[in-house]
Amino acid sequence: MFRNNGTIVRYIAAYLVIIQHAYMLAREHDPFTLFRFHWWTGQTGVLIFFAFSGYILTTRLYKDNIYDFVFHRLFRIYPLLIAVNVITVALMWCFTKVL
Repeated sequence: MFRNNGTIVRYIAAYLVIIQHAYMLAREHDPFTLFRFHWWTGQTGVLIFFAFSGYILTTRLYKDNIYDFVFHRLFRIYPLLIAVNVITVALMWCFTKVL
């Protein structure tokens, strides 16, 4: 039915990191601190996300040759990276006197 069943694992990992940051930004104690599982939310979410992403990238690398893999990764990452940087600079220019 679903082609990519690992998406839910990445969502859970990202949600764990969001929980950790939400409590940090609100300057309140993480409820997991009471149970001595403070490391569980944020750090475990990051570890799950990186381990799962590494598995997916390695699997993809074995399916393609190195040139196709690098080509597809570059054209997937860099257009968004350039767009975010342009928007960030434009917003900084509009709202601050830094630039």
